[in-house]
Amino acid sequence: MYHFFSMRSIFKSIKKSLLQTFALSALLVPIIAATTVRDGAWAVTDSDFARIFRPEESWSVVIADAQNGRVVYRQNPQTPRMPASNLKVYVTAAAFDLLGSHYRYRTPFLVRGKLSPQGVLVGDLLVRGSGDPTFSGRFEEDSKDVTARFSRWADRMKELHIRTVKGNLYGDDSIFDKNYWGREWPEDEYCNWYTA
Repeated sequence: MYHFFSMRSIFKSIKKSLLQTFALSALLVPIIAATTVRDGAWAVTDSDFARIFRPEESWSVVIADAQNGRVVYRQNPQTPRMPASNLKVYVTAAAFDLLGSHYRYRTPFLVRGKLSPQGVLVGDLLVRGSGDPTFSGRFEEDSKDVTARFSRWADRMKELHIRTVKGNLYGDDSIFDKNYWGREWPEDEYCNWYTA
């Protein structure tokens, strides 16, 4: 059984990301309002941002004049940052544009070999990965059950009268490149998927 994102949940996620972006923009209004214009250019200072961010917080920003590209303020511009949830808006929009709203991920579970009348498969099983974002325990009724998907596969094999497998289980991840981590991701976060 596959779990698919409903249009409602997708739009709810987009709405949340847009609200977060709007909230950040609203926080910047006092800074923009408090800035001065010198010689026709904006002047932003550290104290402007100190009113929003706590000293112990680590953040980065670059503000540039949209007319001429001149940087009017920067704070930790070279410090790599995670793109955070707002990037999901762009990924979702690109997915809708490229795949369409009715696209469904498939994770094929393939069987190769011969099945005896007693339900013994002499052969191999292959799981072909497709990048299905719902391939996670968090989308299960019991979000802590990381084996739920595999249990459903076992149930499906029983429906196909496969009781025993005498062979190998293979995982095909050839759809992915071998760049498992981003260049700038902190090593101490490698244990988290996509360091998220």
